[in-house]
Amino acid sequence: MDWIIFLQIFTIANKCLLFPLFWFKKNNSLANKLLALLILLPGVPVEPELNLKMLSDKTNIPAHYISQVINQQFGKNFSDYVNFYRVEDIKQKLIAPTQSHITIEGLAYMSGFNSKAAFQRAFKKQTGISPKEYRSQFDDSIT
Repeated sequence: MDWIIFLQIFTIANKCLLFPLFWFKKNNSLANKLLALLILLPGVPVEPELNLKMLSDKTNIPAHYISQVINQQFGKNFSDYVNFYRVEDIKQKLIAPTQSHITIEGLAYMSGFNSKAAFQRAFKKQTGISPKEYRSQFDDSIT
């Protein structure tokens, strides 16, 4: 399901008071799972313009609450949390034979990074190696 459609359904449900804010606060574990689902939906982390305000606006969940849940449950700030999924996405693309003709920088942009520097930093922070080193580990299987 397209993530925008999911968010629209979620927003409609929220406006119909099926999921009012007090419910999220009282049912913290379920709220955390719902929030995790929003981020894990295909395409969400890859959205280059994704930021806390955008997610808050789309879900009608206050930005400070989204930030608090991500911080408490995952020990990350919003940017690091989203970048984690972006890096996971690009790791798959780096070793996919169908993507071998695309430059690493091109794959970074496809995965939602807005700059080469931000991508390089996030990738190395998460994996401990550069994207080029990561890809070279699989070169035999790609070509």
